[in-house]
Amino acid sequence: MTAHPPPADETYGWLSRFDPTYVSLQEPVRRYIWDPPDPALGIAVREMLASVVLAARGYPSIRAHYERSLRHGATVRQLFEALVAAADVGGRGVTEFGLTHLQAVAATLGASLDVRLPDAAECEELAASSGAGSRPPRRVADLDPEARRSGALPEWVADLAAASVAAFLHAPGVDRHLRAAYRHGASLRQLVEAMQTIAVPGGAPALHHALTSLVDIHRSEQGEEHSG
Repeated sequence: MTAHPPPADETYGWLSRFDPTYVSLQEPVRRYIWDPPDPALGIAVREMLASVVLAARGYPSIRAHYERSLRHGATVRQLFEALVAAADVGGRGVTEFGLTHLQAVAATLGASLDVRLPDAAECEELAASSGAGSRPPRRVADLDPEARRSGALPEWVADLAAASVAAFLHAPGVDRHLRAAYRHGASLRQLVEAMQTIAVPGGAPALHHALTSLVDIHRSEQGEEHSG
């Protein structure tokens, strides 16, 4: 397995020297999340979900997650479509930040992503053309036809990308997106592993925000089994 690189930030290095016990206790959790022994959710998707949360946070370590997702089989287009799905919850800034770093990573690999988001003036023009009193377009898919999903990303993964940002932002849409992922073919185990994964870049409250939905989905599953 390709080990997930440890944090390279100097301040984290200081923490590991100041309190090595704390850092060493984190290591088993890191291994379980990034290199699980028998995962239902693949590494490429785990890293993809981490990347959309980091895009919502505006955090530069997003590049390491992009690179690892690509090494494990994701495509540049899939990573972009995950951003598009996440932006429906987190707004345009998710895609603006994520796209900047994704294009840089793609360039280092000799790949390209020919997508351009409209600038502020173009956004105003689009809003004006939509009719008086209309709000400026918020979704990336409303801003650039080229940004619409091509189908490269499985629908359930796109749903998980949206659910991940909703969980991080404590948005009410987390339940809707988790249930959509389940309907589109994700297993309960994959839903749980997805939310466990994004608790690393998004914090434990993100997982906690999703737990009610996960419990309800599990109960529904059990009810179906008993009724069958």
